[in-house]
Amino acid sequence: MSFDLVLAGTGFSSSFFLAEYLRWASPTARVLVVERGEVATLEWQRRNRRNSVISPGQLYTTTSPKPWISTVGFGGGSNCWWACTPRLHPNDFRTGTLYGRGPDWPLSYDDLEPFYMDVERRMQISGPDNTVLFPRSAPYPQPPHRFSDVDLLLARAYPGQFVQQTTARARTATPDRPAC
Repeated sequence: MSFDLVLAGTGFSSSFFLAEYLRWASPTARVLVVERGEVATLEWQRRNRRNSVISPGQLYTTTSPKPWISTVGFGGGSNCWWACTPRLHPNDFRTGTLYGRGPDWPLSYDDLEPFYMDVERRMQISGPDNTVLFPRSAPYPQPPHRFSDVDLLLARAYPGQFVQQTTARARTATPDRPAC
């Protein structure tokens, strides 16, 4: 049996790669996605207080003093993601020129902006109108979440410097998921 594309894992990276591939692939393209582990239902995850049926001790060993934790299984790291989706700042691409630290990137924020937009649209990202901080060619697909009481205090203390975090948590319901 042969395939046009074989992907290892069902995390975000593979899923976005697959989505882009399918835009251009032949309708008869054969794709195989392999995954380590099985799908753990929400009920199972709650009962067992973990995301994967694979025990953490089965993952890997390391000599690092830092206890690295990873989720292996259907969905990959998206199972334990907090949904924060910030963009890099335009200056992050020019740290050598601007700050004398590290080399500048071989591409610019403007080069990546259309790709940011595509991913944010696909994920239905919720975010503020912070075009001064992060230039945008269009608004976020979802409006920003409301500030908590603590956020409101910080926003008042630091006018114009404290903005809502961009997030993949839906502010308004979509055809695929409810509002968060």
